[in-house]
Amino acid sequence: TVSYKGAENYPYDYLSSYEGIRAFKSQYRDKSAIYILYCETGTNSLLVCNKLALYGYIVKYWLVE
Repeated sequence: TVSYKGAENYPYDYLSSYEGIRAFKSQYRDKSAIYILYCETGTNSLLVCNKLALYGYIVKYWLVE
């Protein structure tokens, strides 16, 4: 498992749910900021990035190698 300084862990199941997206939107209101999501395969972070982009967030996903 990889962790980066300042990173926060949000499990995919939570962040891909309505409740998780709502919590993210409440905590991270700045839509001009760039949010970087990462996971071991890249698939889960890509799926969540697509969902957040629909809400107007600037998001990037990263495959952890």
